[in-house]
Amino acid sequence: MRETLKEYISELRGLLAGNVGVMAISWLLFSLTGGLVSPFFAKYAKDLGASDMDIAYIRSIGMLALALSLIPGSLLTDYIGRARTIIIGTACVTIAQFLYVVVPDWRAFLYVYVFDQASHFYQPALTAILMDSVPRGKEFKGFLALNVVTSIPSLFMPFIGGVLYEKYNATGLRVGFLANGFTALAVLILRIKALR
Repeated sequence: MRETLKEYISELRGLLAGNVGVMAISWLLFSLTGGLVSPFFAKYAKDLGASDMDIAYIRSIGMLALALSLIPGSLLTDYIGRARTIIIGTACVTIAQFLYVVVPDWRAFLYVYVFDQASHFYQPALTAILMDSVPRGKEFKGFLALNVVTSIPSLFMPFIGGVLYEKYNATGLRVGFLANGFTALAVLILRIKALR
């Protein structure tokens, strides 16, 4: 049993090395602070004056922005490379997190949300760099390990976000977005230094 566990841990280390390890740490960090705010998207928009229909528009326009941004994101991946595309996109996402903290109303929130969604244009680069970095023949195990490890904070962080919201309302969510901004900044620095 102990030998099997050692072998499993050794294999897991091998799968989460290099670029895959950088992505695992990045997603783990994003999952930590993202869970503080993402479940309360609609509540924050309502606190900023949005109606239910406004929230539906915000979500739809944001998803459209993301879908359209993937086209130039794919081209950028081919022209300037995967790592550079990821770094530029991460920098934009970082800016968006800090902008969420200072939005005065739901219309400004809409613009920041659209910018945030469009900033995820680097998703094709993420997929490509992961596919290139996971050892051949171990793609399934690599993606499984990556997704399991990075989803662990999602089990408890929404609860902490709920406490923040219940106690401080929109101010609690602003604190969550501020934490998300600093996390994104840390991820940006990690990706600049470690992505290959």
